Amino acid sequence: MGAIDQEVLLYINGNYNPYFDVLMSLISGKLVWLPLYLIILYEFYRRMKFSKHLLVFLITVGITFFLTDFCCSQIIRPVFMRLRPVCIDNPVHSLVHAVEGYREGKAYGFPSCHASNTFGLATIVWLYLRDRWTSIAMFSWAIIMCYSRVYLGVHYPGDVAVGALLGFFIGAIMYAISIFVQFKYLKPKFDVDAEGGHNDKSTTRQIAESASHPIAYAVVVMFAAMAVVAIF
Repeated sequence: MGAIDQEVLLYINGNYNPYFDVLMSLISGKLVWLPLYLIILYEFYRRMKFSKHLLVFLITVGITFFLTDFCCSQIIRPVFMRLRPVCIDNPVHSLVHAVEGYREGKAYGFPSCHASNTFGLATIVWLYLRDRWTSIAMFSWAIIMCYSRVYLGVHYPGDVAVGALLGFFIGAIMYAISIFVQFKYLKPKFDVDAEGGHNDKSTTRQIAESASHPIAYAVVVMFAAMAVVAIF
C-alpha cells in the first residue's frame, strides 16, 4: 500500500509546471480563503439572523476545526510519525518536486490537517443547507485543496484521504450534536404563512428548505480568480 501511495504521489507531483506551482500554492493557502469563510458566515446569518441557532452553528464549526486539527497534529501524527514527502529526512524527498517554501514546516504529515479541516467544514455546510450546488462546490473545494497538498509534495495521497475521512466523521458527529442541542434546548422559530397561520418549523429545517447558491458562486469565482492570478 505504501508503494502505491508513493507512486501516486510521484505521478501527481511529477506532472508540474510553473503555472500550476503558483496556482496550487494559492489554493493551498489559508488566508486566501477568508472571503469564502465570510460568505458562509453571511449566508448562515441571512438565514438565522442574530439568534442562538447561529451561535450554535458557529460553536459547532469552531469545535470541529479544533478537533480535526488537534486529532491530526497532536494525537495521530506523534503515533505514526510518517514523514512528509518533501522532508529532507525522507528517502523519497530527492524525487519530489518541491515548490519554493514548501520544504519548511513540521516533519510529520499523516494525516493532513488541511484535508481534515476542509472536509469537516464542507460536511457541516452540506448537512445544514442540504443544497445540491452548495454541497458540490464545498466538496469540490475540499478535494481540490487535498490535490494541491499532494501536488506540492507536502502530503502523500494516503495522508489526505485519511484526513478527509476524519474531517467528514468529525463534521457529521458535530452536526448531529448541534441539531440535538437546538431541538432539545432552543425554541422553534415560528413564521407566519400565507394564510396568517404559523408554521412550527425549526430554524434548522428552514435552512434546509430555503436553498440558494451564494456559497457555490463564491467557490467558483475564487477558483477562477486564482487561475487568472497564477498567470501573472
